[in-house]
Amino acid sequence: MRLPVPDLGTQVRPFRATAIRALALGAAGLALAQACTTLEVVGVRVTSVEVTPASATITEGTLRQFTATVRDEAGTPIPLVQVAWSVDGPSVAQIDQSGLATALKAGTTTVRAEFQGISGQATLTVEPGALSNVPPTATITAPANNSSSIQGSNVTFTGTGTDPEDGTLTGASLVWTSNLAGQIGTGASVSTTVLVVGIHIITLTVTDSYGATDTDQITVSVTSANRAPTAAITAPANGSTFTQGDNITFTGTGTDPEDGALSGARLVWTSQLDGPIGTGTSFSTGLLSLGTHIITLRATDSGGAIAAAQIVLTVLPVPAPTVTSISPSAGPTAGGTSVTIGGTGFRSGATVTIGGTAAINVVFGSATSITATTPAHSAGLVNVVVTNPDAQTGTLTNGFTYQAPAPPPPAPAIGLSATTATFNATVGGADPGAQQINVTNAGTGTLNGLSTVISYQAGQPTGWLTAALNQTTAPATITLSAAT
Repeated sequence: MRLPVPDLGTQVRPFRATAIRALALGAAGLALAQACTTLEVVGVRVTSVEVTPASATITEGTLRQFTATVRDEAGTPIPLVQVAWSVDGPSVAQIDQSGLATALKAGTTTVRAEFQGISGQATLTVEPGALSNVPPTATITAPANNSSSIQGSNVTFTGTGTDPEDGTLTGASLVWTSNLAGQIGTGASVSTTVLVVGIHIITLTVTDSYGATDTDQITVSVTSANRAPTAAITAPANGSTFTQGDNITFTGTGTDPEDGALSGARLVWTSQLDGPIGTGTSFSTGLLSLGTHIITLRATDSGGAIAAAQIVLTVLPVPAPTVTSISPSAGPTAGGTSVTIGGTGFRSGATVTIGGTAAINVVFGSATSITATTPAHSAGLVNVVVTNPDAQTGTLTNGFTYQAPAPPPPAPAIGLSATTATFNATVGGADPGAQQINVTNAGTGTLNGLSTVISYQAGQPTGWLTAALNQTTAPATITLSAAT
């Protein structure tokens, strides 16, 4: 639209803007101008456009408001002017016509505000957001892993920290620590002479500008200036094999040039599977876990110097027991027979069954011998079973015979060589002479306690016949005599 303006040296013609600055207009005229949307300033020379802030740094996905100030040749701001906003790198950021910029990806671009061919600019830097940040990489370059040093000597640690966004990290972004001494310095190179005696785990931690970290580690042994001790394992032999639960005795020595023979807590035994297992020159344990153990004896002298010796031993699972013999191998069905059971792999606390029935008075003698008393059982062959506390069993099939009791001996079978002996005599009669009767044994028994019975015929006087038993075992002789 076109507005009539008093002749004050300023003309107004159409231009695309939201507001103008009109010289020498009254309040009513200015209000009318502010309501116009397509006006152009004529007679006012625009000399600069200033963008605020001149530079800004934001992270991916965030916003930043920019403003523009248009100035005339006197440096006076022209209010309510609509500038055209743009960015040189639209892949880095976008900006709307209110001056609100949106960060898209890491990089740097120029923000521009233009009015009537005059432009101003600002620098916008977009940094990676925390979610897209790639962690840095830490690398220790010196000293070598597992190196050693004498206490008090100068040790120099060097390393690098590199980051995809930040590049090479320096200064406080690289922090060196020791598990024994704490923080020992910062930067790409650190030197120290104060490391204590011991095995140090040295850690280099690098941190990028977004707080992401990475670490690298080495081990450094620091020994005292005194001469180190020596350590030796004397038993068991390297490569030994044991069964789980076996009581294993370890013996070793630690000798130091200054301290002499080391003992007690200065000798520490460890397993890489079970950790600390004992101290001193000798100890025993039956608690080693299954597997191959690297046993280390570490000797430490009074100055902190350390020496170590190692062996390898293997702990195998407990095998099942075997039963190879039982003595005696037979007994009565009533039980009560004391037996000795032989085999291998017997453990203390083992139980015994004979014919499926628990034996009594079971006594563990050794890994190869158990004694017990048989229970009652019917006649026949039965299995002998030994069960260890871990429930593993060994069986001797048909190892014991239960025998039925023998029948009683047969009663003696007695016969007589003569069944009768007749004496005809009267009182006062002639002596009929002696008569012998032989008793025979037709059986297997013993004829003990034989007796004689004398019978008289009816009508005969009694008392005149006597008998004498000459033997008590078969055969026996009975002599009959008639008295006169």
